Amino acid sequence: MKTKTLLAIITIASIFSSCIKDEPLGKETDITEFTVDGNGFISSDISVSSISVIVSEYADLSNVIPQINLSAGATISPESGVKQDFSEGPITYRVTSEDGKYHKDYIVSFIKPSSLKLKFDFENWEKTAQGFYTMMVKDSNGKFIKVWDSGNPGIAFISSKESDFATMPTTNLPYKGQYAAKLETLKGITFGNQKMPIFSGSLFYGNFTLEYGIKEPRICLKLGQYYPKYLGKPIKFTGYYKYQAGERYIYLDDNYNEVETTEIKDEMSIYAVLFRVTKGQANNEFLDGITIMNSDKIVARADWKPETASQTDSPAEDGKGYTRFEIPFVYKNNEELDFDKYDYKLTIMFASSKDGNEYKGALGSTLIVDEAEIISENTEQNTAE
Repeated sequence: MKTKTLLAIITIASIFSSCIKDEPLGKETDITEFTVDGNGFISSDISVSSISVIVSEYADLSNVIPQINLSAGATISPESGVKQDFSEGPITYRVTSEDGKYHKDYIVSFIKPSSLKLKFDFENWEKTAQGFYTMMVKDSNGKFIKVWDSGNPGIAFISSKESDFATMPTTNLPYKGQYAAKLETLKGITFGNQKMPIFSGSLFYGNFTLEYGIKEPRICLKLGQYYPKYLGKPIKFTGYYKYQAGERYIYLDDNYNEVETTEIKDEMSIYAVLFRVTKGQANNEFLDGITIMNSDKIVARADWKPETASQTDSPAEDGKGYTRFEIPFVYKNNEELDFDKYDYKLTIMFASSKDGNEYKGALGSTLIVDEAEIISENTEQNTAE
């Protein structure tokens, strides 16, 4: 009896071991987190094939020790924790999947705040593997970096329709240059038990994350990028837009039923917000689509509103159907900026449907934006403190 029991145990153990060995190895080749040892690190942003790392003005780029997290089982070259010299420009990292059959290259660029300008021409876009476009910006050294995002990653996650994305570049009469940003409210879908009647076009200065899933879309937004001291106080937010509201407004009623009406007029959303974060925690602290409206961290806002549009809007100088906006920042309680005590972050938001993050909006509402800029006290200053 004991012999039979022993044989059974050996057999089960053998089968279990075989199952473990036969389990397929991972194919993922992603860098999931990129940080840097030392107090000069501010934040990093991971794109499809590039990583932009913002460091303080005094950071020594010839002596950088990256700490890199990867997809399960993946390996990277150069290795995490190995000192690198970024003073001569970007370095390419290669991630290889656990099964050894796949790899992905990331171009890693280090950026000091003085090379970032808060003037955006919407000329540079990168097409992702999921089929949507991400807006890129060029720093003063000619490097393309990703500091903007949209709701497109969420649409890609829940929809198989590759061509139906709410935010994309357009060549149809940009105000200046070759491209403008086109944001359009599209018909949504039902995802599992969740009804999403519409997808609003959006473009914002920050990142979109699926870390918390898609059930509450507002917390998928990690709003804000580091705002450098040398620029001084933001004074006004300017740019150009065209807007056409759709006719069929859609929302969910209290019983979770989809309602379509022509009695509600859709509105666009344009704003910029400056907020403070804990000193040294710019990489970890953000506002989201809920807290951006009323957080006590908010220092100043520049909001486009229909009721004050007559004060902020004017016909574009060169026509093309654009309206120029110039919105002053309003400081809460006349608060002064204290860079010794806090770090500061700035976000900018454009959306084709004002309440699109609650899946409310009119199909076909379209906002086109171009040539946006944050004017600060020292906007024309070319060197940092």
